[in-house]
Amino acid sequence: MAVKRNTKKPKSTGHIKTSGVKRHRYGPIVVVLFLILIAAAGVVGYKVIKSFDDPILKKPDASTQDNTKPDEKQPDDKSSDEQNSDKGQTKKEETPARENEKSNPKYEGGDVNNENSLTGIVNYVGLSEDTVMIRVAIDQTVSRGTCDFTLTSPSGKVYTFSNSTTSGPSSTYCGLNKLFADLGGESGAWKISATIKSSSGKSGTIHGEGVL
Repeated sequence: MAVKRNTKKPKSTGHIKTSGVKRHRYGPIVVVLFLILIAAAGVVGYKVIKSFDDPILKKPDASTQDNTKPDEKQPDDKSSDEQNSDKGQTKKEETPARENEKSNPKYEGGDVNNENSLTGIVNYVGLSEDTVMIRVAIDQTVSRGTCDFTLTSPSGKVYTFSNSTTSGPSSTYCGLNKLFADLGGESGAWKISATIKSSSGKSGTIHGEGVL
C-alpha cells in the first residue's frame, strides 16, 4: 500500500524573511555618521586656516607702530613744571590769606650790638583763626627786655599792649597774640609800632604796618 504524500502547502505565518535586510539596515546610519565626520573636519580645518589670517596673531607692521617720539609732548598735555605749578597754586589758595613774613635785613656796617639804639623790623602781621599775630625782629641781641606795642586801627583807634622779648639761637624778637574781637574787629591797614627797652638801658622804636 503506497504512502500518501502530504501535498498541503504549509500555512503562511505572515512573517517575511528579513535576513538580507538585517545585514544592510545599518548602512544608512554609517553613511550619515561618515558625512558628519567629514563636515566636522571641514569646520575645524576652516578655523585653523582662518586663525593664520587673524590680525591679533600677526605682528604689527612698522607702518602701524606709534611714531610719537618720547621727547615729543602732546599739545593738550601739561608739562611736569606746569603740573607742579598748578599743585603749588592749589596749596597756596588753601592757605589763609595773610601777609608773608618778611626777612630781617642784614645790618651793614660794624657790630650792630655797638649801636646806641635798638633797631629791627615788623616782619609779620597776620590773622589766624580769629587771632591777630604780630612779630618784631630785633637786630641786636637782647638778653632781657620789654616790648611796648601800639596798634592803630584803620579808623584811628589806639590799642596798647606790653610783652617781654624772646631770645632765639641767633636773634631776638617780640611777639604779640590778641583776639581780633578785642581789637574791635576792624579790617584794613593797621599801623604797628613797638618800643623795645633792654635791661642794659638801650631802647628803640620800630614801626611797621599790616593788613587784617
